[in-house]
Amino acid sequence: MHHVATMIAERLEEKRKNDSRRHDAFHVTDLSKCLRGVYLSRKNPEIVKFDERTMRIFECGKVFEGWVLDTFNPKDIVSTQETVEWPELNLIGSCDAVIDDGGGKAHLIEF
Repeated sequence: MHHVATMIAERLEEKRKNDSRRHDAFHVTDLSKCLRGVYLSRKNPEIVKFDERTMRIFECGKVFEGWVLDTFNPKDIVSTQETVEWPELNLIGSCDAVIDDGGGKAHLIEF
């Protein structure tokens, strides 16, 4: 029988292999990091490998995001994981949700 930690590690590795993150543009979250490291990771995406602990933290963040979205009325959620691009700067980002406030205004939500 598999040890629970091994099962989790295998699942996270499977998710890492199926990562759909684009590597042909800079991501908004990259701007708060060491830009030299960002440049090198863009040149060679294989350099960026998150360890198991970091992958578990990301998964907890996704669970929290789902919990927060569940607090909204589903009809108020315009979209989730909306991609925003700024081609002139080769910059890409995403917001976790676009919420309609009922007054005709949409709000970008980042958890």
